[in-house]
Amino acid sequence: MTQTSEKKNRLIRRLCFAVLIAACVFAAAGAARAWLSYERRAAAIAEIDAPMSLWIRAGNDEDAMYLDMSNINVAGTQKYKDFVFAIAGEYINSFKIQLAYTTNNQFSYDLYYADEVSSTDEYDVKYYSKVSDEYHYYASTGSQIAMDVLNGLNGSDRKAKASDSYYTDTYGSYTTVHENARPVYCQTTDSVTVHQTPFVQFFILHVSWDSDRENDRETDMIYISATVA
Repeated sequence: MTQTSEKKNRLIRRLCFAVLIAACVFAAAGAARAWLSYERRAAAIAEIDAPMSLWIRAGNDEDAMYLDMSNINVAGTQKYKDFVFAIAGEYINSFKIQLAYTTNNQFSYDLYYADEVSSTDEYDVKYYSKVSDEYHYYASTGSQIAMDVLNGLNGSDRKAKASDSYYTDTYGSYTTVHENARPVYCQTTDSVTVHQTPFVQFFILHVSWDSDRENDRETDMIYISATVA
């Protein structure tokens, strides 16, 4: 191939590339004009959608790494323990909370809205912040938040079914899973409505157990998640 032919080919490729860019620009401009025309007037244009975000947070709106749910003493006189966590996010209208937990210890999990209060007020959770090196206090508000058990055996929240879509999604064709290792999946019945952005909403997870429990069981696992509703 001659040097002149190679120069012509390079020129053609550059020209095609330039035409492609121009076509994209014109297409974008055309789409924008069509959208503006559809909206009729610029004042009716809504804000550009920002990406929706949801996070699980610890007390004091701290990173989830500080969410500690250990040190449950089932042999003590108090047959429950409360933990505070938060759901935070941006550009969300509503969300649902989901729980997934194993059932070695047959705990019950109840969910409540919570507000941060003063140390002189009545409170349910005393949260120590390793970030600020101080205590924060939280009190439950309102009645228990309704939860739907999605895969409970005979509708129970203490055992999970061994054969349903949730089991298949979790374990596939694997069948030798101990009954207490099968996670129970729960989700709030109603969506939590958000009235501002960004937002932080605190919750108290009330963990309770029967009076005859001893500290001789294996560890349980609980997962907290949130999804846009």
